[in-house]
Amino acid sequence: MLLRKSAFAAILAGVGLTSSAFAGITTVDNLTSWNGTDAISEFGVPDTSTYGQTFVTPNATDTMLHTYEFKLHEIEGGIQDFNFYIMAWDGAKATGSVLYKSDSMFILPTGRDYVDYVAAPELNLIDGQQYVAFISTVESNRSLGTNLAEQAFQTNGSGDSYTGGAFVYLNTFEGNWTTDNWNTTFAFGDTAFKAVFCNPVPEPASMAVLGMGAIALIRRRKKA
Repeated sequence: MLLRKSAFAAILAGVGLTSSAFAGITTVDNLTSWNGTDAISEFGVPDTSTYGQTFVTPNATDTMLHTYEFKLHEIEGGIQDFNFYIMAWDGAKATGSVLYKSDSMFILPTGRDYVDYVAAPELNLIDGQQYVAFISTVESNRSLGTNLAEQAFQTNGSGDSYTGGAFVYLNTFEGNWTTDNWNTTFAFGDTAFKAVFCNPVPEPASMAVLGMGAIALIRRRKKA
């Protein structure tokens, strides 16, 4: 039986379910404990084009990356667009195709005030595979001139380092994500980030309620 999206949404609404009812949630978070000052720089045009954080799924169950949050602030120039990406990681560089690309994000002229950025990949990942979440100006508008930023950072020894990956970067503006080895020699910490993972498989109780809603909808249509 195939249900249209509108019918599926009607079932969810009719039985009082939301997407959160379908997932266990695991949050990987070293952003909340960030001290508000430690940062890595300089990201942007014309300096380092790409800042990344390697990571793995937190367990074999919660393998959908729901949201990913990080912080930047402008240190020189003005507005600059960039994108947030997810790709697989082979230990030295990104590999394969781009799994997720955000809409354009912008470095804003806010002085020392950090700006929160949140991407919502809703991306199913493979347990045990390493990935890299990264921001890059490689596909940005290069006509805007010099625009540089700092990213919130957790140094090793800060008390909340992430053990599932590390900070990586490409130090050239023309760097190619899948052919150039990224710089991993300065493994002195991680970007400060908050990643929410969920279970992409509906919980049994939610499935039972959803099935009842589907049956009710079909009966209603037959009577009509």
